[in-house]
Amino acid sequence: IQTLPEIALVGIGMRVGKIESTADFSTALFSGTSLVENQQVHAEHVALSMEGLRFPPADLAETLPQQLFVLAAAHDALAQVSPLPSERTAVLVGMQCDAEIARHGARWRVAEWAEKLEADGTWVQQAKDGFVRLLGAAGVVGAMPNIPANRLCSQFDFQAMGFTVSAEELSGVRALEIAKGALQRG
Repeated sequence: IQTLPEIALVGIGMRVGKIESTADFSTALFSGTSLVENQQVHAEHVALSMEGLRFPPADLAETLPQQLFVLAAAHDALAQVSPLPSERTAVLVGMQCDAEIARHGARWRVAEWAEKLEADGTWVQQAKDGFVRLLGAAGVVGAMPNIPANRLCSQFDFQAMGFTVSAEELSGVRALEIAKGALQRG
């Protein structure tokens, strides 16, 4: 956290592999402990408290996992600070394109592939379901790239600017540069 005159910048918590809290991440980082156990960097679950949650759990179940990690990390970070002024708190999320969204594109293309393979309707449905289940309204919203910032603004009643920055592996760095510029301009 860095506090400037009437402006606070909260660095969103870190979640790496099986490390689920900002405190554990800091301990591992500064002690030299391996952040990755046996080179497996995927997390098995994202835990969110239902208390005060402003989104239907069914909608969150259809949200891309990286978006849930951002929401959980924000909860962690904000639990460690005094309440932030709503009207002066902005949300900038650096987020790469989530490769999971490509599964929906593959599902849409199965019928075209089936024609070339001369496959029957049963194969088409099995292939579609093998990629990902049919995308419903909650899934569409949960896959939109601007949603992580919008959800944070809504969840915590932040009323200043809020948007997602996508620059692949530089997404976080670019979001920090934009935040730095905003803070410098007051």
